[in-house]
Amino acid sequence: TPPPARKVATADTDPYAPLGIRTAGMVLLPSLTLDAGYTTNAAASAGGKPSPFATVSPELLLKSDWPANSFSLDLKGTYQRFTNDAADDQPTGSADASLTLDLPHDWAADLDAGIAYDRQTLDDVANPPDGPSGVTSFTSSADLDGDIGSLAVTLTGSAGRTLYADTTTAGVSVDQSDRNNDLFGAKLRVGYDGGGILTPFVEGEVDRRVYDQTVDDEGKRRSGAGYAARAGIEFNSD
Repeated sequence: TPPPARKVATADTDPYAPLGIRTAGMVLLPSLTLDAGYTTNAAASAGGKPSPFATVSPELLLKSDWPANSFSLDLKGTYQRFTNDAADDQPTGSADASLTLDLPHDWAADLDAGIAYDRQTLDDVANPPDGPSGVTSFTSSADLDGDIGSLAVTLTGSAGRTLYADTTTAGVSVDQSDRNNDLFGAKLRVGYDGGGILTPFVEGEVDRRVYDQTVDDEGKRRSGAGYAARAGIEFNSD
């Protein structure tokens, strides 16, 4: 007998969710958040000074409204300013895209990509004393999910890159490029779906981080690899 069909989770309908702006099969959900406050340690480091602050956080979420497949794009950012210059302004920004493809025989593929900008905190030991380094991160991943007989299979691959901007100490530019690195990963999960509420599974994962410089400015080799094996039982409440 064929294995029972896998149950597909459906999103809960929120009656209070914003309707958004609908156009060409897409839904646009813009938002803007403004807030203000006071902190006793604006720099989030030893000896930090108190300061009022104001933050503006715009966001634009774009979602598909298609009968099959789905796509989303989330653009967001924040800008925090301390009013008495107790710490540098804190800008952040990100863009994340996701595409889900419905494949034959109840298989599905999930493709994700993103970019984000942030600044490290002043208490990070790798930062020069004059200010934190800006960090730009690129991420991407692909998931393939489906059934082979009674086996539920998920294969995941990922790749990312992290770039560190130059900073200054005592007015002198400090090169941070020895911290730039790439991260690659792969994961395979196989579970036995017998139609009950419990699905035993095994999972294997491997990742590899590769720095642009084989030896960094402190004479250290920082590249490395990680391996993991897991086994467990998944509880299906649907």
